[in-house]
Amino acid sequence: MSPAFHSSIRIRLAFLTLAVSLEAIFLSVFVLLSQNRQAAKDRVHADIEYDINLKAELEIAHLHEKLDRLTGDVLLRLERLQQALPKADRGNGAGEGGLSVHRASERTAESASARGPGAVGADRDCRVGRMAQEIDSAVTTEDRTVAAIP
Repeated sequence: MSPAFHSSIRIRLAFLTLAVSLEAIFLSVFVLLSQNRQAAKDRVHADIEYDINLKAELEIAHLHEKLDRLTGDVLLRLERLQQALPKADRGNGAGEGGLSVHRASERTAESASARGPGAVGADRDCRVGRMAQEIDSAVTTEDRTVAAIP
């Protein structure tokens, strides 16, 4: 083979190498640009999720406050009903084995102040469960008392 043939092959290979290198450069630029766009989209999505989670947390805190207020209102109403009924008609409602709404509301206030503002979550379920049981027993006692009144 002649030296001119080898030089033309070398030139062709050099141009082929140049073309492949330029293609790799353009592809890497497009890949980097698409990654930056995806990162920007991810940041926006994360900000939206954060806002949604913050609103949900505030709404849950508001619902907890409302539940506490309503529970306190129910306990006050039960206490008023208990005080309005004559002692003879109360039966087991305020005796040794019955519900004392005043003591239940005091326990609720004491437990809330002892826990502090940050430890609301875990004890709330137990407290609400106990209150629901006390309310159910008070309502059944009240129903029996009301049924006995002529």
